[in-house]
Amino acid sequence: MPDSIIISPVSSNTDNLMLLANLFYKTIVLDLVFDSIDTNYVKVNHMRAGYLSAIATLNKNHSQNLVLAGPVDFPVSNQIYRRR
Repeated sequence: MPDSIIISPVSSNTDNLMLLANLFYKTIVLDLVFDSIDTNYVKVNHMRAGYLSAIATLNKNHSQNLVLAGPVDFPVSNQIYRRR
């Protein structure tokens, strides 16, 4: 059994998060705060993280990269997707 769970939700449905928070004392949710769930939260600066990741990969001559992210309409996605 893990000591902690760190999760970045891709849905606003809180059922699974509630289950995890009840099973694991050390549940940490990234980016979103749900008032109905008593757990720890961490806000991530995706723009900065993306920039640092891009610089690190480009400095190692890696130019073909894949980014996996949540749905375009999810609140956090506006930091990940560039809208034209």
